[in-house]
Amino acid sequence: HTQEIADIFFPNNRSSCEFVRLQGEEVGDRAWGFARLTSTIAIYCGAVMVFWIVLSCRFRKVNIRAVAALGLFTYFFQSLTFIFYSSKVCDDLGCRLSSGGFICVVATICWLSAFLCTIQ
Repeated sequence: HTQEIADIFFPNNRSSCEFVRLQGEEVGDRAWGFARLTSTIAIYCGAVMVFWIVLSCRFRKVNIRAVAALGLFTYFFQSLTFIFYSSKVCDDLGCRLSSGGFICVVATICWLSAFLCTIQ
């Protein structure tokens, strides 16, 4: 199913991505855990930021400095997810940047752009 979904969003992308079942000890290194933690924090920061902006549009009050700070934190944690590439799994399997990685790069650029647009 993952290849079918990837074909929808990236029809010309024929990367060498493959589904690999990993055991607990294979993903137990610090780089993997840290990348997973920062990815989770970035998701929650992004959700809070979107929710905050929607609420501020409803009530017509915006604390732009808080939005800028949250955008910076989200950018920071989103960019730290690339520490995944220094994990033992990637050392063993030779990870490469593919469609999911490119989406992460675009998300990082978007969060940085959101921060830069809100600072005054």
